[in-house]
Amino acid sequence: MARSREFILFKQKKGEYSHKELFYLLVLFFGSLIVAAILSGPICLILNSSDSVIAKRMVGRGICKIYGRIVLVTALIALPFFFSKCGIRKLEEIGCDFRNIKSILKWTCVGVLFSILLLGIKVIFGNTILVCNVDTLGVLSKRLPWFVLCAALIGIFEEILFRGAVLRAFYTAFNPTLAIVASAMFFAYAHIKVPSAANVGNESIGFLSGFRCVIPTLFGFLYNFKVFQFVKLTLFGIILSLITFKNKSLNQAIGFHAGTVLMLSIARVFT
Repeated sequence: MARSREFILFKQKKGEYSHKELFYLLVLFFGSLIVAAILSGPICLILNSSDSVIAKRMVGRGICKIYGRIVLVTALIALPFFFSKCGIRKLEEIGCDFRNIKSILKWTCVGVLFSILLLGIKVIFGNTILVCNVDTLGVLSKRLPWFVLCAALIGIFEEILFRGAVLRAFYTAFNPTLAIVASAMFFAYAHIKVPSAANVGNESIGFLSGFRCVIPTLFGFLYNFKVFQFVKLTLFGIILSLITFKNKSLNQAIGFHAGTVLMLSIARVFT
């Protein structure tokens, strides 16, 4: 695959390679881990003292879950710093143009159909059983607006982060094939859940408890490592990268990602 000028950072030529952006990427990644380690403990203490049902539910899922959310939010907040260092001033420069909403909606439908196809294959081969009744339909009707909102946010933010920043950083440093595979593997790595065994009991949470989540976050993928899960996420990352390259835009990948997440969320109601 020949290199395309549109995806190279620092306004370099096609034959030039740079590893500066990988350094900035590491700063972004580890900086987010440290910020989350500092904030997770105090935030958990605040939530734990709240009588809110949502707050109790969040704390009940474990501090490492909250830690992971803070890492993502911190990385997104710090993205303008990364882009400014790489010479990117506007989202349009990485192919993210919300004025062309039709392309996003079109590829959202493609993502939904893609997920339905995969789900159908799993049902045919007996790996999944769907349960559709009045109760499940009632649950879906209540949760659907939330599913749509979450799918849209995940599609937008993760594509800006992983295809807008991570893929372009690897693409500027290496040849296109290696960049696609390496960024997709990082995408898979970032989506491997931290083992629940790493969580700290609510009664033991303190201001520094967030630091206990750093190592599990970095190496949690090795805990009960599932090859199929890692390969599946890597292939999904490769598909999103190819969609981005094919269309020279993030819009289509955002839509495809959002459609897939939406359909998977709906499918969980019936399984």
